[in-house]
Amino acid sequence: MNDEMIDAACERTVSLRCGELARLNGAARLRVTGGTLWLTLDGELEDHFLHPGDRFTLDRSAKALLQAIDAPAGIAIADAAPSWPRLAARVLEALQPTRPRNAASTHG
Repeated sequence: MNDEMIDAACERTVSLRCGELARLNGAARLRVTGGTLWLTLDGELEDHFLHPGDRFTLDRSAKALLQAIDAPAGIAIADAAPSWPRLAARVLEALQPTRPRNAASTHG
């Protein structure tokens, strides 16, 4: 189980009807919000059964198959990497001093 916080701003919620299948490819953080979810990953023998409150992190090469078991299931899905590092990089970039566009032609 992963204790990482999921940023609600970058989170989307998916509902699966009982027996409904869904594919999920690539990096993501999952949090089950309702029902029981069966999760299997390509290339792995072990299947996972997740319950409300359970979390699961998929790596970028993951190919997962999900199914709601016995009742509808709710899943909160977020980017695998927290969004704050990207925001911090943008802020640092914005704080870099800029040169005038015609700096070379201002010699007098």
